[in-house]
Amino acid sequence: MKMEAKHTPGPWRFGEFELYPGAGLRFNISQAESATYTPHYSDVAQTISGEELSIQEANARLIAAAPELLAALQFYANPEVYKPDSVGRTTDLTWVAQEAIAKATT
Repeated sequence: MKMEAKHTPGPWRFGEFELYPGAGLRFNISQAESATYTPHYSDVAQTISGEELSIQEANARLIAAAPELLAALQFYANPEVYKPDSVGRTTDLTWVAQEAIAKATT
């Protein structure tokens, strides 16, 4: 039996913050304003480890791009069934993939 994954709906956005002045940057991923809101839970993840700042930021950007990366893979796997244009995106797979990669890496 195939079960649907339960997760915070995308799109997600990348953000950075300081807990208090001088505490150093932390990164968080939360639902974007255009996302279907999950009551009582808009933060998807935030950094808490002691990893190097650049690694934390890269990880956070990759996590924030997860919904778009999943959509690109779903579209690639079955373009006749999964239609990204139903959520306001083009049906051109190259464009969908490029946008997801850009969000994950910049």
